[in-house]
Amino acid sequence: MTRLGNWAFRRGQQDRGARDETPPLTLDDWRRIRDALADLWDWWAEGVHLRPQPYHHPDTAALTYGEPFAARLVRMLAPTDLPRDLLPEPIRMVTIDAHLGDALFRINCSLHFRINEATGWLQRPPQSGAGTLPKLLWATAESENRRKYQTLIVQGDKSWVAFAPSSPDQNSHYMAYYCNRINAAGWRPDSFFPMGVDMRGVDLAGASLVFPYVGDDVDVPVIARFARLSHANFIQVYLPRNSDFSFTFARNVRFLGSVAEKGVDFTGAHLEDAEFGLSAFETTKFDNASLSRADFENALLKDVNLAQLKDANLKEARLVQTGDQQPQLAPPVASD
Repeated sequence: MTRLGNWAFRRGQQDRGARDETPPLTLDDWRRIRDALADLWDWWAEGVHLRPQPYHHPDTAALTYGEPFAARLVRMLAPTDLPRDLLPEPIRMVTIDAHLGDALFRINCSLHFRINEATGWLQRPPQSGAGTLPKLLWATAESENRRKYQTLIVQGDKSWVAFAPSSPDQNSHYMAYYCNRINAAGWRPDSFFPMGVDMRGVDLAGASLVFPYVGDDVDVPVIARFARLSHANFIQVYLPRNSDFSFTFARNVRFLGSVAEKGVDFTGAHLEDAEFGLSAFETTKFDNASLSRADFENALLKDVNLAQLKDANLKEARLVQTGDQQPQLAPPVASD
């Protein structure tokens, strides 16, 4: 679905289509679709499709309840070519809920970022004293005057809208519960949600996420490039190989007691005051990352370039290089 949407979006940016083709959608059309999809995420988050729907009977005016929309989907998905004496095995409503939420999340992430990318969000000119690229991208994000599950970013006469799936109001956060609902189906091709989802440019500030251990043979990275992760909680999470957190705005993010497999990338990330205590990192990239006051106390750092952590607190951190038998205490390179 996201591939089809990406194709349709690119088609609208490249040409207006041949005469015998369906006219491609304009950017304004895609913006309306984007906002409608955010409303659908709110609809799913509230579990409207799982609730019996009250209405007044047209003949008696008595209060009556119609079946949930999810029940209709169960009937629609039931096989119809069974033998006469065999009843179908209906799909579980929890599976309907999980797959529907997964699909809406993916489409929202993809379309919000595609529109922002096409309208210059990543190519904004640097400003004097603005600091890192992630800080510049998110410096003018507004929590007021916004739709549910969206964040408005305004700079001058330009504006962008980011998908903010964790909170309808920037105060209450439900992302951990949404993850559990989607994972409740029991199986998904990309392992546990949100592994394998392209979350570029998503606003997850203040959210709590869980990435459980899925085994060394599973290579489904977490993609959060350009996302806002400030004050987010990734406590005791597992980050698969090649997960991408590059250029994230992650001030005060917490990765306490977490494990990062080979190749996890924090290149160019804004990680001031981040907490990585009691975590384990292997060949993790911190090139050009802003790590002022970032805390790696008691972390295990295997084949990590300490020069990239010169502004971080490495008190009691353990350093392991390939071939070492025992971890060594990291040299005192932390700044005051």
